[in-house]
Amino acid sequence: MAKPLASIILLTFNQENLVEESIDSLLNQTYSPLEIIISDDLSSDRTREKIRSKISQYHGPHEIKVIFNDSNVGLCQNINQAIEHCQGEFIFAAAGDDISLPNRCEIVMSEWLKLNKQPGLIATDAYDMAIDGHILGIKRTSILQEYKGLQDWIKRPPYFFGSSHSWSRNFLNKFPPLNPKMMAEDHLMVFRALISDGGYTISEPLVKHRRGGVTLKRYIDLATKAKILRVGFNDKYIYLKQLLSDAQHDHHFSELEKHLHPELQECQLTLDLYQLKDPIKKIIRCFANDGVSFFFKMRMLTYTTFPWVLQPIFKLKKLIKRY
Repeated sequence: MAKPLASIILLTFNQENLVEESIDSLLNQTYSPLEIIISDDLSSDRTREKIRSKISQYHGPHEIKVIFNDSNVGLCQNINQAIEHCQGEFIFAAAGDDISLPNRCEIVMSEWLKLNKQPGLIATDAYDMAIDGHILGIKRTSILQEYKGLQDWIKRPPYFFGSSHSWSRNFLNKFPPLNPKMMAEDHLMVFRALISDGGYTISEPLVKHRRGGVTLKRYIDLATKAKILRVGFNDKYIYLKQLLSDAQHDHHFSELEKHLHPELQECQLTLDLYQLKDPIKKIIRCFANDGVSFFFKMRMLTYTTFPWVLQPIFKLKKLIKRY
C-alpha cells in the first residue's frame, strides 16, 4: 500500500540567524511523500530572504509551499492558516528556531500506522539545545497513552513541549480552529487529544528544542513585568474558557468546571484590577468574597495599584543582573 501523505508546518518569525538550519532539517526528512508548508508571520528581519534563498536551491522530492502573511496574525492564527494549506493525513509542527532529526517523520508515521491511525496527537522526547546549538540533555515527554481521559488530565497534568507535536487530520477536524487570541497551542492540543482520540508518546528524542530561542531570558523593568502579567492572565483566561468550551460534550464537564474555578477567579480578579482606574474601587474589588487567596490578592493589588512598593526590588535585580 502507498504510504499516506504527511505535512509539516514550519512557523517562522524574526529568526534570520536560525531559520536556514531549521529548513534544512525538514528538507532532509527521510519520509516520503511529504509536503513542507513554511508560514512566516510578517518577520521584520531577513527571515523571508533566507527562506527564499534556501528554497530556491532545493531540488529534492518534497513538495514545498511558502506563505508570507501580509500582517502579523500571531502564533495560533498562523498555525490555523498553515493547516488550511496542508493536504496530508498527518501534520507535524515545527518552529523556525528548532531542528527536526532526519528520521522524525519516518519514525512517527511508522508508529502512527502501526497504531491503525488512532492517536490524535503524537509527541516525542527532544534534545534540550542551547541557543548556540550545544546539546544540554534530553527533555522527556509524559507517556500520553497512559492518560485515558479528562479525569487523568485533572489528577496528573502531563509534561510536554509543543515543538515535538504532530496531529492527525481527523483529530483536528473534530474541533474548531485555534482561538487567534491565544498565545500558544500546545496545552490546548494535548487537552483536546486526551478527551477525544487520545495522545501517544514516542520516548525517543526526534527534535532539537532550542532553549530560549529568540526570547532569551533578560532583565525586565517593573512596567514591563506588569504588562507581562496582564497579557499572561488574559491569555490564561482565554485558554481556560476554551477548555470548558471543548469539554462541553464530555460527561465530566461539571468536574472540569469545578477544577478550573479557582484559576478562573484569579484571572478574573487580575483583569478587573487592571481595568479599574480608581484605587478605592480596586481595593473594594480585591477584597470581594470570591475564594481567591489573600496572598494572591495582595500580590496583584500591589502590581496594579501600588507598584512603587516593588521598585527597590526591581532596582536590586537590575544591579545583580549587571554584575
